[in-house]
Amino acid sequence: MEIQNLPSLQSLFSRIQELEKITENPSSVISFPELLEREWKGKQSGLEGNSGIPKETPSSVEGIHLPFPKEDSISLHQKHHRPGQSGTNDLMSFLEKTAMDRGVDPNLVKAVVKAESNFKTNAVSPKGAMGLMQLMPKTADMLGVDDPMNPYDNLSGGINYLGDMLERFGKTEEAIAAYNAGPGAVKKHKGIPPYSETQDYVNKVKKYYKKFSNSV
Repeated sequence: MEIQNLPSLQSLFSRIQELEKITENPSSVISFPELLEREWKGKQSGLEGNSGIPKETPSSVEGIHLPFPKEDSISLHQKHHRPGQSGTNDLMSFLEKTAMDRGVDPNLVKAVVKAESNFKTNAVSPKGAMGLMQLMPKTADMLGVDDPMNPYDNLSGGINYLGDMLERFGKTEEAIAAYNAGPGAVKKHKGIPPYSETQDYVNKVKKYYKKFSNSV
């Protein structure tokens, strides 16, 4: 395996350092939903500048590009393809089949992947979310995803989680919000949470979904 086929070494080292900090001080761990809640409370209190969380400026929805980025396609299947997956060698085909088997609109999954990672299989966020559907470590463990950086495993777990949110809330917008902010936040606020990041995220996914639906 060539070194360029591996995820960013810097990302891996950063992740190792994060895990070491968690091991040394478990009480310091803050989940992503908790971060959003703190940010929102800071805004409500007029302390947004001291929240410690950078405010993201909503960006315009760029064009839809399919399939996955070319830089990932050359050795993608050699790195992550699992023997015995007949007919699902192509990641996009795998995404669509897995989504349909789970009862989730494939275009909605594509929209979430686009918003989460822009279809980059080795994406790692500063908060520790990993892979195509940006699974947090705890979420990946809950979903039984052993290797979040394996795009097939990541898609399987993320699609299953999105399907759970759709079944739980019954409304697509609330399910999208729950995917971003956590189901607890949606339940607490009885709908899409008032977090600007989550509201922007829901609008972005909806726009991507419309574009994917009209691209066929």
